[in-house]
Amino acid sequence: MPTEEFAYDGREGQTRRETVHVPDGAGLRTLSVHRVVNVATDPRLRAAALDGSLHALDGLTLALPFVFHDPIAHRFALVLPTPLAHTALSERAALLERLASDTAHRVPPYVAEARVVLGVEGLASYLDGGSSLDARARELEGRESALGKRAADLEERERRLADRAEAITRREDELRLEAERSEASARDLAQRESALEERFARLREREDAVAKPARTDPAIRSVGDLASDVEMLEEGPAGVELLEATPDSDEFDDVVATAAELSAEEPVAELIGAELLDDDDDDDAEVLDDDAVAEAIEDSLDDDDLEEELEEEEAPEPEPTMIHREEEAPVHRRPRASVAPPEAFFDDPLVEMSARLGSEGVWLHARLGEGYEDSFQGDVDLLVQYVAVDEVPVVLLTLVDPREPRPYARRAALDPNDDDDRAILEALREDFQVTVGLYSPDGRFERTREVAAPERRTNLTMILERANRAEGRLDPVTALERALAAPPPLQLRGHPFDDAPPARNAKDASNAVATLGKWASPAKLDLALLALSIPRQRVDDAFRRILEDAVRHGIALPSPLVSRAISLGVSPEPGELVLQLVDAFRGTARLPDRGGLGPDGVVRNWEQLIALASELEVALPSEAHDAAWEDIRAVRGEAAAPKEVAPEALRDMPSRDVSALLDHPRMRRASALELCRRAEPELVSTIFGAVRKMPRDEVLEVAPRLIALGEAAADALIDGLTARKTFVRQAATLALGELKLRRAIGPLVHLLQTEPSEVWWEVARVLSSFGPAALRPMQRAMKDPKGAEERFSYALAHLASTEPEKVRGLETDGHAKVRAIAVAAMTQKPLAEKHLALLARGGEDDGVHAFSRRFYAALNAS
Repeated sequence: MPTEEFAYDGREGQTRRETVHVPDGAGLRTLSVHRVVNVATDPRLRAAALDGSLHALDGLTLALPFVFHDPIAHRFALVLPTPLAHTALSERAALLERLASDTAHRVPPYVAEARVVLGVEGLASYLDGGSSLDARARELEGRESALGKRAADLEERERRLADRAEAITRREDELRLEAERSEASARDLAQRESALEERFARLREREDAVAKPARTDPAIRSVGDLASDVEMLEEGPAGVELLEATPDSDEFDDVVATAAELSAEEPVAELIGAELLDDDDDDDAEVLDDDAVAEAIEDSLDDDDLEEELEEEEAPEPEPTMIHREEEAPVHRRPRASVAPPEAFFDDPLVEMSARLGSEGVWLHARLGEGYEDSFQGDVDLLVQYVAVDEVPVVLLTLVDPREPRPYARRAALDPNDDDDRAILEALREDFQVTVGLYSPDGRFERTREVAAPERRTNLTMILERANRAEGRLDPVTALERALAAPPPLQLRGHPFDDAPPARNAKDASNAVATLGKWASPAKLDLALLALSIPRQRVDDAFRRILEDAVRHGIALPSPLVSRAISLGVSPEPGELVLQLVDAFRGTARLPDRGGLGPDGVVRNWEQLIALASELEVALPSEAHDAAWEDIRAVRGEAAAPKEVAPEALRDMPSRDVSALLDHPRMRRASALELCRRAEPELVSTIFGAVRKMPRDEVLEVAPRLIALGEAAADALIDGLTARKTFVRQAATLALGELKLRRAIGPLVHLLQTEPSEVWWEVARVLSSFGPAALRPMQRAMKDPKGAEERFSYALAHLASTEPEKVRGLETDGHAKVRAIAVAAMTQKPLAEKHLALLARGGEDDGVHAFSRRFYAALNAS
């Protein structure tokens, strides 16, 4: 027996007697008769049920139905006397209602079948056939199990293929991002190389010009000579303080003044400072070595892509720290903090920053570079950046001092798959707050400060989810080193996610929409959120601000931004959004300056709005249509706009010109009817494309006319089942029901499962009108109904009115879900009959059926 079978112990399965009254001469006789026989608890009743003596009385047999139940053999049947055969359906329905009302007991499938047999012969046949049915059931169960295993294998294979496809897609996105970075780096290097060559040439010329007078004029002492003098003074007795006046101080002041005058008069002061030469370097001819020059020039180059740019002039050298000889040298101390940096932080001077987790939170220990000892005094930001190095995930914690002209950053690389690093990241995900310990270039502790960026918690969550899906095989240590060697940029120009005021006019709004459209792709959003660490809330706020500006000025949106506008609540649904844009742009186009767009910009936006309305199946109001084409004619000329003509003139126009009028609000209906009259198959898709945008009344007038085109209309009508408007989907369903094309059954079954409105009632009725042809596709779908069990039962209730035997046959189907749906069909019969009455005569709560009634009326009148 099937594994889901179990013995039924409800009221309808227990031996029960009822009192009946039968005629007895001139009066009535009261008898107690069995209405339910349970042969497991009352085995003596089996023989009486099988030989017909259960309801025998004085040589007569009472024609009373009863239930035979054998819980051991899993047999349950409603036994009807042959004279009561005509009551089979009503008696079975009554039994099912009693079973359904007994919610305290589970109903096994063998009881839910509620088999009806006629007389004791039918009961005996039913019981004798049990063994063969069991064998058949076991065979079917085995086949079902094999098919289920095969289906599971196929699903697993599909899952693996889907995972592989997703991995390929991710890799493609990463490669695309890497390619963009490589292109940007190549452009950057080319610009830097060109600038370096020019700057080297200018520097050499300036050095030559400075060196000549320094060598020819003996009256001027070089900076190197001055440095030698200072060195000689420093080698004096230890008891002499350098800052105290001496007998030779006036002479020394004169020397210093001479050097100062030289520095002020000669261009060399722009390139070198008073401390460019080492104290132990006596050769003053080589002012700067090539590496120093290159570094200075590189730091002064402008970068078009990154906001980590430098000013053209070199930053001034930091003031040297003057230490009196009597002062003690500074002692390098570690911070008095709850978490000390790792030993590697002091051992390796190349380590910029390390992260550690303490009892009170996350600590970052950052080493300041030469000349940057005063960094991180003011505003400080903390970024979390994601890098995939050969698909190995790396998370960079980047401490940023947004100084001008170039931000200064310290980075720590973490492996999200390492337990310790993962613990740090999970702690940051709670509040994104750290304590930063700052150290001098030689490892001396300087100070601490608190840094928090709670707005990036969502970014970190996204990064960790992405890291969980990464499957790289590169050594993690190598991946960390490569990520630090080529980190993501701190900022990138051109993105729309900065804080900005609302758009001043339509032109600004249009430019913002264009930029936002470029950054709305998944790859660009990943760059913004994961690599640039722009807070998710700021991204959403930018989307909302720009989209609200677009709605306020009527700027057309690309399709991806339409969906984003709906999800952010800028507009309730796509059709309403289009009408808002059109209405707003009518006002913008009538402004004296046209919102800064100019005539061509106005025309482009009107054309984009018309295309968007067509894509979203929205009919433009007549006033908006006229305003749009008035502006288009002013720029494109009269030939570009459709001309309104008298309806009777359409008959004399070629089909191409009539089709052009399908977008005209006042000519759309007449043009569609004229094209339907011509019955040209190649125009069916064009006609139904216009139907998708029509209001309800026009759809009811045009859609029934397409039925006359027969098979030629099938593709357009099947495609109409996916229309955005509910009543257009209903019209396509009703038209396909009239055509009775087999290839429409599959799409109708799919619509029955997915239709979000009450139109599914009519889809089910139309599907049942296909008769036996619809039974097999429905039976396949019922095995995996996707939550549409009630809908399939309702469709079977309609089908049972014409094919009762075939529907009843599903009650013994080998698949449990099919059997359950078929059995439940009887409970849907009253609702189906009610809806048929509404369809025929109308009544209250008649919205869906009123549309169908008007459709059929228009069909009969055409």
